[in-house]
This record gives sequence, structure tokens and C-alpha cells, in this order.
Amino acid sequence: MMKKIGIVDTAFSRVDMAKFAIQQIEQAKQICNSELTWLKATVPGHKEVAVEALRLLEQEQCDICIVFGWVGPKALDLTSAHEAAIALAMAKVQARKHVLECFIFESQHEQDALFEAASQRAVAHAKSAISMITDDPAWVVHSSIGDREGEANASVLEAIS
Repeated sequence: MMKKIGIVDTAFSRVDMAKFAIQQIEQAKQICNSELTWLKATVPGHKEVAVEALRLLEQEQCDICIVFGWVGPKALDLTSAHEAAIALAMAKVQARKHVLECFIFESQHEQDALFEAASQRAVAHAKSAISMITDDPAWVVHSSIGDREGEANASVLEAIS
């Protein structure tokens, strides 16, 4: 059965993260012979991503959605991203489907590291989306190992005896 991944990005982004996700989806289709397709929509900014994600999930029958956002360094940018995250949480619940939020915060990276962080996180989120909708058993293997998408993994905590 064909599975569809919705992709939402913003005109404000400084890196075309959707391009990296689409490349990953196309690669997965060839490697796994998966029946995957994608549908991309671009909106002006953070305040529009939740409505567009919900539209892709409900009207376009996407099975999952990845939202790419770029958060500038100003306090107002952080507030907008927070509001978008709340709206995305509401969209997930309303659609009863997953929406993977992939926001890059300029304030968390050096300028020369932004492109690498954005491209790595986009690929990691695409892999997660593919795993989640194709019932890939590899998803279970990644449970509770401190795996982070596009950043250094956190160490696994063990009980002290």
C-alpha cells in the first residue's frame, strides 16, 4: 500500500531542508522497493505550518508529516517558534497522525555549522518518518538509546549498583 509523507517548509528558511528529506525518501524507495510518495507545500512562516500540515494530513491523506522551520536569533523568533510548536501539537491530536517538527534554531549553532546541522536533521527526520509509516522493525532497535536527530547522541543512563 502506498504511503505518503507530507512535507511543509517555510519561505523564511535559509537552507532547503525539504530537499534533503525528499532525497532520503527517494533513496528509500529505491533501496527498499518501498511504495512511498511525498507531497510538499511551502508557507510564508511559522504561523502557517500547523494549518498546512493538518491540510496535508486530512485533505491530501498523508500518513505522516515533517515540518521544517527556521528560527532566527531574536526573542520574537523564539516566541513564534514556540507558538508554532503548540499549534503543531494541536494539529497532531486533531489529525490523529504524527507530525515531526524539525526546527533549526540559529541561536543554538555557529553560523558556519548551520548548513550541516540543517541538512543532517532533515535526513534524520526523513528516516524517522519512513520508519514510522513503513513499520520498519529498525525503529524498535532505536528505542531508549539516546539517539538524537541531527545532533550528537546523548549517553544512555544505566542504573548504579
